[in-house]
Amino acid sequence: MLLSYVCQSSLTCVIFASLVFCFIRALLLRSPEEVFVLADKRVIVGLFPDVIVLTSADQAEWVAPSATLRVEFDPKRCPFASNVLQAPAGMRLLSGPPVVGAKPGAYKYRVSLNDVVIGTGEILIRE
Repeated sequence: MLLSYVCQSSLTCVIFASLVFCFIRALLLRSPEEVFVLADKRVIVGLFPDVIVLTSADQAEWVAPSATLRVEFDPKRCPFASNVLQAPAGMRLLSGPPVVGAKPGAYKYRVSLNDVVIGTGEILIRE
């Protein structure tokens, strides 16, 4: 693949190439009625946004190509079905849509790679 040969030494290029591959694969594997079911807000681990804004029709997506990924919300205050989300290395981690009845507001979370906390973030749920 020419892109991986040209950008072999740059982490940004490797991440970009893997994102392009995942996007194309996802488009090819989906049936036409599944294409626009739920919008994803992608977070590339290592490049944290301060805030992710979601509506009831959105879901957050975290990507960590080389480590196991864990996202933890406060168990008493979580907008999703589970307060702990995990994915093995190289897999996308999807939050799913906010649960019915989740109040609009800010929800803080911690991100861990291989069980080491590397950062925090915040999700804003709006109506």
